[in-house]
Amino acid sequence: MLGISTYLSDVNELYLTQAAEYGASTVFTSLQIPEEGMCNVEERVMSVVNLCNQLELKMVPDVSPQTLELLGTTRHNISSLKRLGIDSIRLDYGFNAFEELKELQEHFRLILNASVVTSEYVRHAQEEGLDCTKIVLLHNFYPHSDTGLGKEEFALKNKELKSFGFRVQAFVPGDAKRRFPLFEALPTLEEHRNVNPLIAAVDLCENCFVDDVFIGDNQALPTTLEEIAAYCTNNTISLHAHLRSGHEELYNQSLRCRKDVSDSLVRLITPRIPGIAQELAEERMRGSITQDNELAKRYSGEMSIVKKSLSGSARTNVIGFIDPRYLRLVDYIRGDHTIIIKGLS
Repeated sequence: MLGISTYLSDVNELYLTQAAEYGASTVFTSLQIPEEGMCNVEERVMSVVNLCNQLELKMVPDVSPQTLELLGTTRHNISSLKRLGIDSIRLDYGFNAFEELKELQEHFRLILNASVVTSEYVRHAQEEGLDCTKIVLLHNFYPHSDTGLGKEEFALKNKELKSFGFRVQAFVPGDAKRRFPLFEALPTLEEHRNVNPLIAAVDLCENCFVDDVFIGDNQALPTTLEEIAAYCTNNTISLHAHLRSGHEELYNQSLRCRKDVSDSLVRLITPRIPGIAQELAEERMRGSITQDNELAKRYSGEMSIVKKSLSGSARTNVIGFIDPRYLRLVDYIRGDHTIIIKGLS
């Protein structure tokens, strides 16, 4: 699932509309950020919820006991939240009593801060009758550089959380408009702070046991929304590349990967075409797109993406190169992925 973020002081209707069109399903917002300002909060929240409902986007506000009061409700009176049209809430620090969570769970889908959930927490929650199968875990984002989570411990934490059956969510940065006041991006992992959001999203899901991805910053480019949504929904990875003259028909085609992925190549399921002419043999650099020629006999026409540099082969033509900005994606390709080669922009 792809989610986006919006903030009450900077709601962009066009961006939300584009996100819905390109496949986003959920909108995260925080009611705990001091710079948002808290004047007319209930009215502003209702306006955003109404817009999200029109676009068939589900809104998830991040709340604390203090922000519940600002919305005209309390821990023990959630009628105002329901009246606003909210059916999912992300609870941050301050909600510690399991009885309170059980009461909230009767009315909302609960999303908890993944950082505070441990095996001991899960055991106590289950003993107290909390239905953990209906709880989702969403990690924080980290606006200040050098404060984001480390990848190794993050992945281990998520692996443990998923062993309890939780669905795990996390944030990647945007690439169109970053969040004030620091403008240093809003990722969960520190190493993703200045990384292409698509690469960050694929890395989270392939290597860190994450199920759903939210763009933390105010905006991402339309192409980014489309490409992350395609990955989250259809296991499709977009690779921006240059194809040599005569091979342009391969742009924007859906090319399925073979299940048996080698260490050296990603082999694509493409028609074998007898008689492909031999071209100049050259070194197959990492990120090269290749096609076997007539010297490969019955393999003539088969295409591959090179994962690690190989020597040139007379029976293999190099027909293109992946944009270096997207090269890291090659490491994440699995046998159940589909590849789309896109032109450089």
